[in-house]
Amino acid sequence: VSCDIGVGHSNVEDRLRHVHAKTMEMKERPRAYMQLKIQNNLGPCIPVKVGQQTVFDTFSRHSLVLTNVPGPQGRVLFAGKKVKAVQLFFDNLLTQVDLISYAGGVYGNIVLDEEQLPNSEVFGQLYVGALVELAKVLDVDVPPEVKTFVS
Repeated sequence: VSCDIGVGHSNVEDRLRHVHAKTMEMKERPRAYMQLKIQNNLGPCIPVKVGQQTVFDTFSRHSLVLTNVPGPQGRVLFAGKKVKAVQLFFDNLLTQVDLISYAGGVYGNIVLDEEQLPNSEVFGQLYVGALVELAKVLDVDVPPEVKTFVS
């Protein structure tokens, strides 16, 4: 589902309010549900070339895919051992930002094409910098290793 993520807002609090309003709007309207129903029920019935063209048309109008998955609030077991951290990774043709919460932390990955994203070497640092700025505004602790990444 397409969503305006407030790229034009320079103030992190304004951007947060904007994104919150847009995501709440997405949750309250049936658009995502209808998109999933069409994708699952109509998709298998159309010719492959039409499906491929639809996907191309959709993704060529976007510059970023953001995936945010809420994970377990507490630690889980894997093979009888407590899982310390998790990662979410989804490879994509577009720049892809994947976030997952787990046991009080947030973990993320960014997948990008250096040739398609100008100044890509600083993209991650700018992204983490915005998250650190937001954490300060919200009075949320930032792990020391994250603070050193952006300083």
